[in-house]
Amino acid sequence: MLELAAALAKLLVYAGTLVGAGTALAWAVLRDVPGNLASEARRRTVRGAIVAAASAIAAIAILIARLGSGLDPSLVGAALSGSTGPAFASQIAGAALLAAAAAGAARRPLRLMGAALLLASFGVTGHAAASGAAEGFLAAVHVAAAAWWLGSLLLVRSACGTLDAQALAEFVRRFGRAALFVVGAMVAAGAVVAAALLSPWRHGWFTPYARNLFLKIVLAGAALALAAYNRIRLAPLLLDTGGPAAGRLRRSVTAELTFLGAVLLATAWLTTFHSPHETH
Repeated sequence: MLELAAALAKLLVYAGTLVGAGTALAWAVLRDVPGNLASEARRRTVRGAIVAAASAIAAIAILIARLGSGLDPSLVGAALSGSTGPAFASQIAGAALLAAAAAGAARRPLRLMGAALLLASFGVTGHAAASGAAEGFLAAVHVAAAAWWLGSLLLVRSACGTLDAQALAEFVRRFGRAALFVVGAMVAAGAVVAAALLSPWRHGWFTPYARNLFLKIVLAGAALALAAYNRIRLAPLLLDTGGPAAGRLRRSVTAELTFLGAVLLATAWLTTFHSPHETH
């Protein structure tokens, strides 16, 4: 039961981080976000940061409960030992700064600093970080790029229902141009980390960890296929057909976000119940 609770807490940490930090990154990279979208981005950033912080606290509480009963200082120390303590501190500090900066309409650098702190936690703890500093850094890059992708998609989805055809086409054009580089970096960093974690020469290709990682890759591939369809087929139609194309794009982006949600669920399951060092 506690393991399921731990997986749920991880899922919420991932979701809160990617929504909060990802929206902040998208807001900064895409720039010139229309006023109504900027207000929504601000609210979404704050809510995501709050969910990430609350879930990180819940994850530590569940870890303490798994170690033993009560709030014995030794159990708290054990729970925060190793890389878990710095990662938890990074999550809480980053989420607090991000929420405060977004809620107070602070300048972009403060929001980005909070997002960076929140995302940096993925570089100091987890399977990739345990493999080495380089793998941890690439994992943080991978998560940051995925966060930008998800945050940008949320903005695009909202824009489909609020912007006119010309403004929407321009916004989607800027998103697509940036996505080529950011999503490309996400795929490249993820591929390197996955190759390092699978280590087929030691454990084989068909361990439980490998099978679940392949499932995650398939789900991410489905999201990437939808992204390509949106860019190649739907985006060019925005100026020609207006509303109908915007509706189709909104539905396709919703499906893309659903696949990304499934990727987060698979990741939470993978990191809770499996290890790269499994042999069967």
